[in-house]
Amino acid sequence: MKKMKSLARLFLISGLFIAAFTACEKEEPLLGSNPIGGTIVDADGNVYNTVQIGDQVWTVENLRTTKYNNGSNIPNLTIPKDWAYAKSGAYCNYDNLEINADKYGRLYNWFAVSSGKLAPAGWRVATENDWVKLASYLSANRYLIDTTKLGSTVTKLICAKTNWPYSSLSGTPGMNPQYNNSTGFTGLPGGVRWGHGEFEYIGRYAYWWASTQYNSDYARHRYIHNSTADLLWLPGHLKQCGFAVRLVKN
Repeated sequence: MKKMKSLARLFLISGLFIAAFTACEKEEPLLGSNPIGGTIVDADGNVYNTVQIGDQVWTVENLRTTKYNNGSNIPNLTIPKDWAYAKSGAYCNYDNLEINADKYGRLYNWFAVSSGKLAPAGWRVATENDWVKLASYLSANRYLIDTTKLGSTVTKLICAKTNWPYSSLSGTPGMNPQYNNSTGFTGLPGGVRWGHGEFEYIGRYAYWWASTQYNSDYARHRYIHNSTADLLWLPGHLKQCGFAVRLVKN
């Protein structure tokens, strides 16, 4: 009888140890798929959720501020000619509609980005290196992040489950969107305002600035459309273009 009690006690202790060990394992971040629970506030009072992806912390929503972090107003340029000839910071809403800003964030020219005054203290507009690091991390860990193993591509890991139009190409945000957004990044196709002042591609493309200059006329960026499987880039786009902005924690 004593022997059986000892064995029972041993099994109980072993079970508790295994349970504790398993619990510890489950408490570890699942490669960025869990929001870290923190929020940040911009100069307008807009609140943003954040998510950890690898060792980076990103805002989950595109920036919506109409003020710099010193409280000064960012000009809202609605007329195409004014937008095209601007040489200083400006923002706009896609099609100049506030409802689009509520959903997709605002579009900023690169002069606003390069001012260094868009982000709250402790944060920055994502740099070219930030985007490269994000893409590299996702590429290296995509099958660990996406537990469905269905289209574990970089774009599916960071694109929202909604608002991406259908694509017939496997591994793209428009194919089986219910498997998108394993990281919680929640990228949406907010479109672009080109350097000549015209709007295009809402509901199809997502464009984000990098705070990194390419040359005197162009700056770095990243973009996605509904039928791509990776974060795309060109050497640069005109600084007068209006793209969305994501923030990264310093």
